Amino acid sequence: MSKLKGEPVVQEIEMPPFEAVEPAAPIKDMKHAKLALVTDAGLTDKTNSFRLESSRASKYVALSIAGMDSLSADDFSANHGGYDNTQANRNPNVIVPLDVVRSFQKAGAFAKLEDTIYSTTGNGTSLKNAQSFGAEIANRLLAAHVNGVILTST
Repeated sequence: MSKLKGEPVVQEIEMPPFEAVEPAAPIKDMKHAKLALVTDAGLTDKTNSFRLESSRASKYVALSIAGMDSLSADDFSANHGGYDNTQANRNPNVIVPLDVVRSFQKAGAFAKLEDTIYSTTGNGTSLKNAQSFGAEIANRLLAAHVNGVILTST
C-alpha cells in the first residue's frame, strides 16, 4: 500500500546479498574454440535415472551427447517444476539447442563441442547448492579445456 500512496517502501524480508561476478573475457578465436552446453532447465535422460529433482535440486547431472546431432525425445526429457514441460518433452532441443549448436559447428563457427551436457533444475534451488554446482561444473569444463559455455535457462 505504501507504494501506491507514494510513500517509502520498507521491505519485510531482507534479501541476501549476491556477489558481483566479473564476466569472462571474450573468446579471441571462435574458429578454434571448444564450447559446452549447460542448463538449469531440468534436462535429464528419458527415465530420469539420476533422480534429478523437479525443484530444489540437490544435484546436477552429466549427460553424454557424444556423436549426437540433436536431442531425441526417445532419449531425453525435462523434469522441471517451474514451467510446462510439454514442448520440451516433445523436442528437448527447445531447452538445450543441440541441433542448432551442431549446425553452427558444422558451418565452422567453432571447432569442438564438449561431449557432456551439465544440467540441473534452477527453481527453488538454494544459493549454496547452486554455487557448489557451478564451481564443480566449472572445474570439469576447465579440465576438459572448454573455452566457452552456452547456458540455457528457463
